[in-house]
Amino acid sequence: MKKSIFYILLLCIAFQLNAQRDQTLFSGTRLDQSGSWAGFSYTPTEIAGESSVQGGADVKFEYNNSFILGWQYRKTADEIKFQDASNTDLLELKYHTFYAGYAFQTHRVIHPFISVGMGPGKLKVNGEKDKLLIMQPSAGVEVNVFRWMRVGFEGGYRLVTGNQWDRIENSDLSNYYGTITFRFGWSWGK
Repeated sequence: MKKSIFYILLLCIAFQLNAQRDQTLFSGTRLDQSGSWAGFSYTPTEIAGESSVQGGADVKFEYNNSFILGWQYRKTADEIKFQDASNTDLLELKYHTFYAGYAFQTHRVIHPFISVGMGPGKLKVNGEKDKLLIMQPSAGVEVNVFRWMRVGFEGGYRLVTGNQWDRIENSDLSNYYGTITFRFGWSWGK
């Protein structure tokens, strides 16, 4: 009997301590994973005044059916010729970005999203490499083709900083872009 009273008192104290928790900014907020996706992308853009295409791969994790965190890789499909008054250089641009985004109403067939990617990059000029920092804000729409496949269309701006080459400016590497992405995976949310 004494043990039962002790356990009942201990349980009442535990409930009292739990009832008097401080409220916090994120109390009651949980990020529950609701999907996993991987895919490839095709990005027409302009780099150093020349039309170019970037190929890429994406790995993304969906939380609460809306928040998306992941990783992107982009690389120019071919070398780009950059000419100034006296030289012709061959450029290659590749980069990895950490990706964060928000998709609105992902249960609908067509739904909008916004995102930003940021990470390190490399510029290869005539075989010599230089490190860069890339930031890419974007917005677009995504189509739920099947439960396991989505196609995204987005546009954004690639901002490049950290370039150390004399003949090539950061503005030559920064530009608007459009992307079509094919993602495969599963969303077990709503």
